[in-house]
Amino acid sequence: MKPLLKILAGISAALILVGAGAYIGLSGTETRDVNIPLATVKQRDLVMEVNTIGVLDAAASHMVTSELSNARIIDLIDDGSRVEAGEVLVRLDPTAYQEDLERLAGDISMLESAVAAKAQLLEWEKNQVTKEIQTAEFSVRVARLDLDQLRKGEGPMELTNLKEQADEQLEARNRYQAYLSDLQKLQEQQFDFTYEVIRAREKLAQLNDALASARSKHVNYRDHVLPAHIERGKAEVEQAETVLEQTRKGGVYKIAQAAASLNEVRSKLENTQKALALARQRRTKTVITAPSAGIVILYEAFREGTRRKPRIGDVILQNQPILYLPDVSSMIVKTKVREVDLHKVEMGQACDVFVDAYPNEAYAGIIGFIGSLATEDYQTGHGAKYFQVTIDLADSDSRLRPGMTARIGILTEQAQNTLSLPVHAVFGRDQNRYCYRFTGREFHRVEVATGRQNVHFMEIKKGLNSGDRVSMVKPAGFSNE
Repeated sequence: MKPLLKILAGISAALILVGAGAYIGLSGTETRDVNIPLATVKQRDLVMEVNTIGVLDAAASHMVTSELSNARIIDLIDDGSRVEAGEVLVRLDPTAYQEDLERLAGDISMLESAVAAKAQLLEWEKNQVTKEIQTAEFSVRVARLDLDQLRKGEGPMELTNLKEQADEQLEARNRYQAYLSDLQKLQEQQFDFTYEVIRAREKLAQLNDALASARSKHVNYRDHVLPAHIERGKAEVEQAETVLEQTRKGGVYKIAQAAASLNEVRSKLENTQKALALARQRRTKTVITAPSAGIVILYEAFREGTRRKPRIGDVILQNQPILYLPDVSSMIVKTKVREVDLHKVEMGQACDVFVDAYPNEAYAGIIGFIGSLATEDYQTGHGAKYFQVTIDLADSDSRLRPGMTARIGILTEQAQNTLSLPVHAVFGRDQNRYCYRFTGREFHRVEVATGRQNVHFMEIKKGLNSGDRVSMVKPAGFSNE
C-alpha cells in the first residue's frame, strides 16, 4: 500500500498555493483588487482514512520471572541484548541451595544405613517369631499327646494294674480265710493247731490290710488321682495353646513394630530424597535461560522505593518479573480509535503504518483486534471515549523495536474519479454547505451537496461542475452566514 498520509499531505500543501496571485473582482457595490487563493473542482480518487497514533509491540513475548524466593542476582544480561533460545539471562546466588544439597546428601547416607539396619532387624524378628511359634506349637502337641496318653494309655493301664493288685489281695485274703477256717475245724476235732491258727490269723489280718490298701489305691486313683492328672493335662494343653496364641499375636506385633520402624525410616529417606531432588531443581533454577529468541527488555518496577530496572545485587521475589523477551520477528501496533470513528473500522481492514524512527518507510498492516469496551481519555479535557485496536504488521523489519511511536492510517473507503474539492473550499456544516464560485470577475455563493471526505478533500455531488474555480477563503463583502 502506498504511503497515503505523506502523499495526501503533499497534495494539500500544493493546493493551498493554487490560484495565489490571481486578480479577482469582488461582487457588491465596493470592488478592489486582492490576491485570493482559488481551488479547481476536479475528478480525483479519494482515499478515506481514520488516522491515529500507536505504539509498536511484539506480537508474542515471554515474561521471565524467578521461580525462587528471596534469591539475589549475581549476573544479569544487558538491557537490549539480542539472545537466542537457551542463552543465559540471569544467574542467581546458588550458595544456599548448594548447602542444602550437601546437608541432604549426608542425611540420605545416614538414612540409607538406617534402612539397611531396620531391614535386617525386621528379618531377625521374623526368624525369631517363627522359632518361638514353632516351639509353642511343639509344646501344644506334647501337651495334647501327654493328655491323650493319660486318658488312653497310662491312666487306664495304671487303673487296671491297681484293680489287679486289689483282686490279687482279695484272692490271697480269701485263701488264708479258707485256710484259717480249715485249721479252726481241725482244732475243734481236738487237733492242736493253736500256733498255726495264731499265725494264720495274723497273716489274714495283714492280707485284709493289704486288700483294703489296694482297694483304696484303686478307688483313689480312679476317683481322684486319674481325674486330677487328666484335668492337669487339659490345663497344660490349654496353657500351651494360650502360649501359642500369645506367641503368634506377640510375633505379629513385633514384626509389625519392626516393619513400622523400617517404613518410618524409609519414609524419611524418600522425603529426604525428594527434598534433595527439589534442592537440585532449585539450584538449576538459579540459572535462568531464554525460552525463545528475542530482545532483552529489563522490567521496570518499584525496587527499594524507586521505580527502576533490576540490577546485580537485587533480591528477587518468587514470580517477580525480571525481564521480558519480545519476539520482534512479528510486530503489532497497539492503538485506539475514537468512538465516533468506530463504525468505520472492522476486522481485516488494511492500514498504512509509519514509524517515527524511520519516516521514509511505510509498513502494511491489517486490523487484528478491536476492543469491546470503551475507555475514556481525560487528557483531552472532555473525556472522549476510545476503543483499543491492534494492528498486525505484514512486513518484518529487524530495526523495529517495542515502544516505538507509530502513526496509522486505517483505510476505510475509496472513491475513484469523483468530483471533489479541498475541504477548506467548502463552507457551512451538515446539510447547509456552500462554496464561493469565481466567474472571472466576481464571486457567487453556490449551494452544494457534499458526500464522502477525507482529511484533505470532500466529494461534490451537486452544485458545481468540473473545472469550476472556488475561493479557499471567504471573500470580502459577504456577510457571516
